[in-house]
Amino acid sequence: MAKDNQRIRLTKVLLKDSLREILETSRDIRRVTVKELCARAGINRSTFYKYYGSPTDLLNEIENDWILLTEAHINEAQGTVGQFVLSMLNVINAQADMCRLLCNNQVESHFIRTLIAIPAVNQMIDEAIQPDSCDYPMDYVREYMVNGCCSVIIHWLNKENRESPEEFARVLLGLSHFRDKPV
Repeated sequence: MAKDNQRIRLTKVLLKDSLREILETSRDIRRVTVKELCARAGINRSTFYKYYGSPTDLLNEIENDWILLTEAHINEAQGTVGQFVLSMLNVINAQADMCRLLCNNQVESHFIRTLIAIPAVNQMIDEAIQPDSCDYPMDYVREYMVNGCCSVIIHWLNKENRESPEEFARVLLGLSHFRDKPV
């Protein structure tokens, strides 16, 4: 049984590594074929279909794996809103290539939104929004801020000469008008 689990893990690692390599050159998940993926990984298509229905399913698993690993780090972040945002940006920056692949290769990119949906991040956003200083319904304010932050983070990730996480945290906090801004 342990040998079977090891074989499954190895197969999935080969497939994930192969998909990453393909996406680094073509950057479009819709153009990745199972045949191409299996040839690169050195496995049969029937083996691929044993675990995944499509290359997008494989990419979704890569995303879920990354989110779970990242969630543990983010849950440990403490301090001000600024320190929390900086901690999250440091995690994203440390894995910038992987994050870019995940953001840019989904038909409807939801990677950053999934990251922001982590309970600790949600709690930080809810604490940071100041209902007293806003004349608009809070559900609209929250959606506006979350979607704006997602777009700006993706833009930052895709910049060739992007700012450091510290510099970008100041930009993001300033644009968001979060209280307790210092990073």
